[in-house]
Amino acid sequence: MRLISMAAVLALSACGGGSTPCGDSAFFTACVQQCGETAQTEPMAASCVFGSFRCDTPLTPASDCPAGSWTSSTLPCGPWPGTYDCGMGCAVCTSVRTWTCGSCSDGGGSD
Repeated sequence: MRLISMAAVLALSACGGGSTPCGDSAFFTACVQQCGETAQTEPMAASCVFGSFRCDTPLTPASDCPAGSWTSSTLPCGPWPGTYDCGMGCAVCTSVRTWTCGSCSDGGGSD
């Protein structure tokens, strides 16, 4: 049985949301106040904690929202997260409702 440090337990208890699997740093999502909100961007990107996206309470990862929550054709995966920069027109919404940067010559992909 693996022991989890007290810091990890406290970090988990301070986070909300988190059912969309993560682990590949190429995928990211915003922390939102509610599913379907109309904001174009949100200042916080969800963190990947023990394989799931997490946000500080009361926020939730946009990728955890039900399919169809985001009705904007330009933001099908919800608001743009934090300071990520894929380059003009290079963002891709994945099948699990996370963002990733497509192959573009000016894609930064940094946060």
